[in-house]
Amino acid sequence: MKILLLSPFFPPDPSPSANFTKFCAAELIKNGHEVAAIHYGILPEAVPQLNIVSIKKNQGLIRRLWTFTQALWHARKVDSIIIHNGPSVELPVIMLKPFLKAKIIYVIVDPMAIQLTTKIAGLINRLIKLLSYASYQPTPALIQKPIVHPLQNNEVSLTQWEKDLTEHCRQITNYV
Repeated sequence: MKILLLSPFFPPDPSPSANFTKFCAAELIKNGHEVAAIHYGILPEAVPQLNIVSIKKNQGLIRRLWTFTQALWHARKVDSIIIHNGPSVELPVIMLKPFLKAKIIYVIVDPMAIQLTTKIAGLINRLIKLLSYASYQPTPALIQKPIVHPLQNNEVSLTQWEKDLTEHCRQITNYV
């Protein structure tokens, strides 16, 4: 199955959303899916078999959205599109929705960002929820990768996090 991941962040960006996106991409590939990703940033960390399109953040807002929309247009022939919340990712999907045959799965990775948005961003968020085949919010513990401290034994928490995230990514395939 062909899956497209849309996210505002991807490693080396240090946000929890970035790590979450990278891990999900790797898990989906491991489960036999063909996965591509579009994100805002430069020089993303490599993930074997993942085609990554990076949109430069330092462009003006209109140009950045236009470039993201063009990248989405060229990658639109997929079975499912998994979107991580953020108006800069949601708006291009809303604009191209009439031309997309893929199931849209909306993942609320950063619920605080939704609470702090402007009225326009809130409207975009409500529209993407209406247009989505499915939407869900993972638990905060699942999104935030445990911090590995050299003087503490973190193997259990990191291993458990990886197991939980692997199970979560397996469940995503129920939607796609």
